[in-house]
Amino acid sequence: MRPNNEPDDDAIVLAPDQASQVDRFREDLRLCETDTQRYGLCVQKRDELLDQHSGLQVLVAACEHVMSTECPEYRRRKQTKNRDSTPPLPTNKDDDAAQWDRFLGVATDGSKHLSALKEVVRCWGRDIVQHYQWASKRVKYWNQLRTTARRVPVWEEAVVGLNWSMLQRSRDIHRRPVKALVNPIEQADLDSLRTWSREDPF
Repeated sequence: MRPNNEPDDDAIVLAPDQASQVDRFREDLRLCETDTQRYGLCVQKRDELLDQHSGLQVLVAACEHVMSTECPEYRRRKQTKNRDSTPPLPTNKDDDAAQWDRFLGVATDGSKHLSALKEVVRCWGRDIVQHYQWASKRVKYWNQLRTTARRVPVWEEAVVGLNWSMLQRSRDIHRRPVKALVNPIEQADLDSLRTWSREDPF
């Protein structure tokens, strides 16, 4: 364990708010009484950070789409780049082209993920997607959402099946408990919905 008075090399390169998050996480780990608790906290932090990363990818993809539709110069240079690999925008610095390449790479990944969410919106509606904050989830979750929405395209039916799955989960001590979150729906609930029947009793 790092002594309290020893500087944290990671914190040197982090923004102040990020460094504060790391410090809080470290303190939370130290407050845990068992290794099992510490590991559980690590899993929670992992999922939180990956969700944030996925959400940022989608945001970049959405902004890139706006650039393509609203800025003719960007669109022209992007098309030129696709043809002959020239930078999409004027480069005043040597690293500007690399920055655009990096941006487009993130946007391309985000666009792939965004297509799954768009299909869920078409089935279940934008309000549902925004309410459950599904844009902050990860690729596997989005793909399962899309598959499930295709199978049960009417939200009024889907929500009954999801509630049934979470009810079953809450009754089974060997399964993950239903958490009081904006989005308590887990991948297992989506799996259950795809095989759920209205005849299943509550």
